[in-house]
Amino acid sequence: MPAVSALIWLSYASLLFLGLIDNIRGPFFLEILTEMQVNATVGSLFFATVSFSAFVGSLTLPQVIGHRTSIFTLALSCAVLSLGVWFVALAPSILWLLLACILFGWGFGVLNIAQNALVIEAAPAYRRRQLLS
Repeated sequence: MPAVSALIWLSYASLLFLGLIDNIRGPFFLEILTEMQVNATVGSLFFATVSFSAFVGSLTLPQVIGHRTSIFTLALSCAVLSLGVWFVALAPSILWLLLACILFGWGFGVLNIAQNALVIEAAPAYRRRQLLS
């Protein structure tokens, strides 16, 4: 079996980062409701805003990033995602929390695209489907 490119490992490492960041939101939901003093319906915007922003981020990627390299896009999206998580942690109110979720979601959506683009660019054609799955 041929060696897997370092770029593919980088893509997989960012997938691990994305999974950890995404899955850590759930356990903090009750704490967010308590801290922000909102009900579950308003609190659910915490998840909905991230999902919608991720969708928008994946759609706007070509217009925002342009023709940058996949590595640049991956690094930018990881940085934006990290900033979004940091701002979520520091948000003093539900409005600031939702604004942070927009940033977090945009980085989330762009990172999903960047990971796949990196694998497509780095993988040999005969292994591309296997590595993308």
